[in-house]
Amino acid sequence: MRIPRPFIAFAFLAAFVSAQDLLVRNARLVPVAGPDVAKTDVLIRDGRIAAIGEGLKADLSIPVIDAAGRTVMPAYVLAGTTEGLDRANENMEITPYVSVLDAIDPTRPFFDDSVRDGVYTIHVMPGSRTVIGGAGRVIRPVGRVVEDMTIVPDPSVTFSMVPPQGNRATQMAKLRGALDDAKRYLENKEAAADTRPSGSVKLDLERLAIERRRETMARLLKKQMTAFTYCSEPGDVVRALALAKEYGYQQRLVLGPGTWKAVDLLAAEKQPVIVSPEMETEETDPDTGKPVRRELPAILHAKGVPFALTARPTSLGQRYLWYQAASVVRMGVPRDVALRAVTLTAAESIGLGKTKGSIETGKDGDLLVLSDDPLSGRSWVDVGVIEGKVVYERRTDRRMVEVLGLGDGKN
Repeated sequence: MRIPRPFIAFAFLAAFVSAQDLLVRNARLVPVAGPDVAKTDVLIRDGRIAAIGEGLKADLSIPVIDAAGRTVMPAYVLAGTTEGLDRANENMEITPYVSVLDAIDPTRPFFDDSVRDGVYTIHVMPGSRTVIGGAGRVIRPVGRVVEDMTIVPDPSVTFSMVPPQGNRATQMAKLRGALDDAKRYLENKEAAADTRPSGSVKLDLERLAIERRRETMARLLKKQMTAFTYCSEPGDVVRALALAKEYGYQQRLVLGPGTWKAVDLLAAEKQPVIVSPEMETEETDPDTGKPVRRELPAILHAKGVPFALTARPTSLGQRYLWYQAASVVRMGVPRDVALRAVTLTAAESIGLGKTKGSIETGKDGDLLVLSDDPLSGRSWVDVGVIEGKVVYERRTDRRMVEVLGLGDGKN
């Protein structure tokens, strides 16, 4: 018997209308890109941040939020997740021709929770239990259909250095085979002078099918897409970096905690990496025989490697990006670095550092009005804003009011 989803899963499915005006007054500002400001205003015009400063003036027609006693910060950015999909991977290991466009379900509770939690830029990717998993998509968590939700279509393709079965040598051979095939396809396509239909329906359909299967990999080699490559051990990092250099494609590494031994290689790359929700591992020290905890974010920070944090919605603590940021602060990572890891560095890792992830003039007006400091453990999103439009108010959130009794957010 099929159990219907709770009504709350549909609470934020209204069609998204962007580019609105808004004035937020009297806020304690955590801009991420600079030092905190004790009291200031933020003006958004046509969806972009137009001005920041005390005593800003605006037309009477512009909505105003009084954030006195509260904190304003940029909306969170989730640099990679498989949540929101009806399934994380296809049955086949090499599927660069598929896209999460066909698997994202806008009615899933994950998107409802993302609106409530203040995660307004989400990079949805196929899972890493694969060789090549297909194209990802950057979306916002509001909209009736995926096209309404989309910020960037098909910016990425999922690679994995970790074999779902077999060994790593076989995994590398499969990756190389797919890349070589794409390389030959590009060379043949460029050499072909006549691309007109042959006149045979069967032949033309077969050629179209082949092109569709190879087009994602061809776009990767032309640097029109970025490979997001999952690595779980140091050797994976070595092989992933060598493969990208050999074939000349752009890459972001998604790291499991066991990759800490490759930190010097990562530091030399001078590129942001993405840390999986499991951020630490326990190993036995070969000299003392005692258990040693390795905390990947702290090790990356010590070597100057910028990193983004991700979340796991199925885990109570790891569901929240603020919790992940607070956890790395406990590891010894500075507060500003931890906040960047869930906002600006996360945006930079998915190619949106110029528009998302911080409160700066000219950037998208995606911001949160919080009841307290974001890392205090006592903070709720009172108001959520995407491109100047209020998409969430805690005081009208029926789930918060009726289930948790927390509908006392201010306007």
